Amino acid sequence: GQLMFVSSASLAGYGMIMIFLIQVAAGNIYVLSAVILTVLMAGLAAGAAPGERLALKSLKVCVLILTGIFTLTGLLAPALSTSSAGPVLTFVFIALPLAGLVTGAVYRILASRQEGRLTGRVYSADMAGSALGYLTVSTLLVPLAGSANACFILAMFILLSGTVASVTIKE
Repeated sequence: GQLMFVSSASLAGYGMIMIFLIQVAAGNIYVLSAVILTVLMAGLAAGAAPGERLALKSLKVCVLILTGIFTLTGLLAPALSTSSAGPVLTFVFIALPLAGLVTGAVYRILASRQEGRLTGRVYSADMAGSALGYLTVSTLLVPLAGSANACFILAMFILLSGTVASVTIKE
């Protein structure tokens, strides 16, 4: 459950960072915040269902993709925060569902291990991680470290957790 917890916490935090970036670029858009969360959840559902057809069968690959997405966002965050709404929205609506898709694939991979006997644990880790990610990133990480550094910190958590999981979990 550790990798699922960290993946969900990071994805939830990533969603909050995307909301902050949109608010900086386009102002306080309440309805768009709901759209961001919907796109995030749609990506999760899409990755959990047909993710194996997308060659997302390896936890290592998923971890590297998530780390890359979060790092890219961290590198682009300063430019995105001073950009107009168009480029920010384009980036958000590409990167966010992609991150959701990969995290959904992590859920599918972990839940399908041992004939599904771990599904409850994986789901519990998913929900606990999401709750902690939303809360921690929006109340502590972004205010203290900024959006770009928060992305780098989330990428580091994903990479470390994936490294530990790749040593302890046999695929």
